[in-house]
Amino acid sequence: MTTLGRCVGLLDRQGFDATSQTYLTWGHAAFNSVLGGVVCDGTNVTGGMTWRQLQTSAGSPPGSHALAAAGTTYIDNMFDQADAYNNTNPVLHGTSIPMLWTIMLRVFAGEYSPTWAQALAGGGVTGSGGAAGCWWTTGANSFIAAFEAFMAVLAAYVPSYTVRSVTSSGGLAVGVNTHALAGHPLLGQLIWGPTMTLYAETMMKVDFTGGYNTWSPANASLPTPYTYALDQAALSGSYASITGAWGTTPVSVSHNPYVEVSGNGQVLHVSETVALMATLHGATTWPNGVLANNSLRANGLTYPPADGSNPAAYADPHGISYTTQYSAMAGYGVSALAHTALGLGAVPAQPMPIEFQTSQYASMGGTVAQLLSTIAYGTWLGARALEMPNDVGGYTNATLAQLAATVPGLLANDPASSTPTATSGSTRHWRAYRHH
Repeated sequence: MTTLGRCVGLLDRQGFDATSQTYLTWGHAAFNSVLGGVVCDGTNVTGGMTWRQLQTSAGSPPGSHALAAAGTTYIDNMFDQADAYNNTNPVLHGTSIPMLWTIMLRVFAGEYSPTWAQALAGGGVTGSGGAAGCWWTTGANSFIAAFEAFMAVLAAYVPSYTVRSVTSSGGLAVGVNTHALAGHPLLGQLIWGPTMTLYAETMMKVDFTGGYNTWSPANASLPTPYTYALDQAALSGSYASITGAWGTTPVSVSHNPYVEVSGNGQVLHVSETVALMATLHGATTWPNGVLANNSLRANGLTYPPADGSNPAAYADPHGISYTTQYSAMAGYGVSALAHTALGLGAVPAQPMPIEFQTSQYASMGGTVAQLLSTIAYGTWLGARALEMPNDVGGYTNATLAQLAATVPGLLANDPASSTPTATSGSTRHWRAYRHH
């Protein structure tokens, strides 16, 4: 069964229309019974909320100002709708398995940051397509410091809605909600992108002139000196700061091959990306981390032999960088099938939860078969939650029965403990990396 306090199962990426407080706007209401949660959608971006809409003034120090009511209204409405749905005691379609909803809250920074934040620490990165703050800078008046301060304010926000029953909100007292976002039973996962540019994949750096993973300005033309080491340090430091503010709330970012800003073209740092899974998600720095990625698809996938006789046969459709990365992610998870096939050894005693957002329906091949294959792939890797696509009908192209049949595998991947062991985690990461 699903458990409040973490996102498990199939998730709707678009979420509710939080303005009208109805799910019918998207035409997906008939599919509620196969979902374990929804993404809080604030209309500014698909599948998330923006720093710009949540905090319009800086405060002192920057980022400490109260949240904007225009933004928090979306959060309030999402919590109200999730509580209302849970109050009906829903079950998974065609079964007696309880399926309560939790909320995934994704917060976009980068291009979606307030203009005052983009001006901090020497000014912003600008181009014909948009702008972002100097995410690689640190210090009292830096972009990262302001974002950390904002996230602490967000953690303390108390959603305004009425708790209908003890069951609906995971044991909270019936009546007006008094629980802050941090550790709230209905908040199943927080995703933040402290060093993102355009996309929520915080390790990807996208050129604002329109290129993908490329930059037209050379490093020297950026407003403050940039190095890859500073980039990594800013991300690592911001992750360490989140533990105290968000308590038991599962927290993640999307892991992708790390892109170094280096003028025209791109420099990928795959091994460093994999290493971050150990350093950023270690037990001493992040007791409630979730390994996540936003790129999953199965068309073009090659599985390795199930008996582990040739783990190098595994090939993700995105290429060797993602093959390496997904192998490392599987090494932290609970999937015995992946551990055997990839030669990762035994499932760790303290496995970590894994979550994927799939590619768009069209990018997965645009067929129900490919959609179901992608879900099966994520389950094989050890995912406990999968965000479903919404383009051209998305997951609703499949039947309720087809989708419901995929959910038990995801539920089985929910670790009993989400606290990783740093030392063994590092060992698993390098074992996975050497295979490729």
